[in-house]
Order: sequence, then structure tokens, then C-alpha cells
Amino acid sequence: MNSRYVVLLATSIFAISSTSTQVSAATKTKQQLNLKVAAVHRGDRYITGTATAGAKVKVTRYAKTFGTGKVAKSGKFKFELKQPVKANWHYRLTVTKKGYKAKVIHFGVVKKVTPAANQNSDVAKLLARIEQLEARLNQTQPNSDSAEVTVLKNQIANLQAQIDSMEPRLLDVYEEKPEWKPYLEQIEKLREENSVKYDLFALVRETVETTQSNVDYYKDRLNEKKIELQKDQENQSLQLEVYEVEKRYVESLDHLEKVKAAHEKVGNHVLDLKQEMDGIDLKIHKLYDQLKLLGYDYGED
Repeated sequence: MNSRYVVLLATSIFAISSTSTQVSAATKTKQQLNLKVAAVHRGDRYITGTATAGAKVKVTRYAKTFGTGKVAKSGKFKFELKQPVKANWHYRLTVTKKGYKAKVIHFGVVKKVTPAANQNSDVAKLLARIEQLEARLNQTQPNSDSAEVTVLKNQIANLQAQIDSMEPRLLDVYEEKPEWKPYLEQIEKLREENSVKYDLFALVRETVETTQSNVDYYKDRLNEKKIELQKDQENQSLQLEVYEVEKRYVESLDHLEKVKAAHEKVGNHVLDLKQEMDGIDLKIHKLYDQLKLLGYDYGED
């Protein structure tokens, strides 16, 4: 065969192979992630649900991460949040996995417990029971045909069927539209910036003298308790009191340093700081007005 034709044939095959790979990769990135999440109510500390196996789940609010988790091989996930969710707040839940299009939703937290809330509480219990059974299954030989393994698998399948029939979903869920993203990102950055300013403002509103007097109070109280303890060293109740007072004394010292640092940083510009905070709040409000024109209508919490 002519070497010229060999080169042309090899080049054509490579081009077709490369195109096929690119098309395959492009197709893969367009795969959609599955997601079902149990409704979230005031005071809840856990996020539970089902999603594409191996995906990562993250809950945030204004750039602050409240919790993360990973979807198990079974397609289920459950993870604890850093603090309980608050009524009437909205949170962002992001699901990601390599080769898939990221899925971002927002969800609201309802104040009152409804029948749907009881249903989702049942879902959480069923998921916990499935986890227990799967742990037992893993301790045995899951690939064997023993009677115990069969019973465990049947129990897991039945529980999963109950969950599927309930179809748990988030209340007040809405998917994030691409055109919202730049506005929401700006709002998150501004919220984060103002959060620092609000903390600083709260500190400068406290006088150094008042904070110092609080330190002096705990210092005197600690000395008194230590003297009492020296007279009765076996008294466990006194030992605990000394521990608690000393803890508060250390905390008050730390707070005093923060107040002093805040006053040193702000100086006589407290009004300027307040105006900066109000200015940022106004920018956020205007961004929400622009979002509403794009169909966003989920509050400014």
C-alpha cells in the first residue's frame, strides 16, 4: 500500500476517533443529576434524600457552608448541618459529580410542622433503618446465598419501596436559573462583606470601660472561689464552680481584646461604618429588584 494512503487513512481514523471522544465527553457532561430531598422544617439538623451515587451535596447560605455530604452507592444521603435551619430562611443546595452538570436548587424552611413534615420524618427513620440493615449485611457475606443475607436484602428492598412510594421532596423548591447566578453571587459577596462590618459595628457599640468591668467581675469572683476551694479541696461542686468561672473569665478577656481592637480600628468613624453597611444593604436590595425582573421572587432574607 502506498505510504501516502497509509498516512491519510491513519489521520482519518484518528480524526474520527477524536471527534467520537469529544462527542462522548460532551454528551457525558450533559448528564443530569438525580435529586430528591426530604422537606426541611424549623429546627432540623439533618438533610436527607436520594441522588446520583457518588455525588457530593453541599448546603450553603450567602457563601457560608452549613454542611456537606456524599451520596452512597445505594443513592441515599444523610448529613448533619453545623446548626439547625431557621424558619422562613432560604438555603442553596448544590449537587456535583465529575462528568455531570451541577444541579443547584434553593429551598425554604417552613415554620409549622405539617402532615408532610411527619411523612418526611418517617422517611428519615426509614433511611436510618436501611443504614443499620446494610451495616449488618456488610458484616456477613453479602454475595452469599445464605438465608440471613436473603432476609436482610428483602428487608432493605421493602424499606426502599416504602420510601419510593412517599416521594419525599423539598418544600418551596426552585431550581437556580443561569441568568440569576451573577446576581446571586454578587449578593453573597456583599452579604459576606457586610457580615464582617456588622460584627465590627457590634463590638464598637460596647465601651471598653464596660467590657473591662465585666472582666474585673469574673476575676474577683474567680479569686473568691479559689479561696473557698483551698479550704475545702475535696468539694466537687466548688471545683466545678471554679472551672466555670475561670472559663467565663478567659472568655471575657478574649472579648475585651476584640472590643479594644475594634475601637482602635474604627476610631471616630463609627458613623462612616454604619453608612457603609447601609450602602451595601441598598446595593443588595437593588440586585434583588433586578432578580425579580428575571422571575426571581423568593424574598431577600
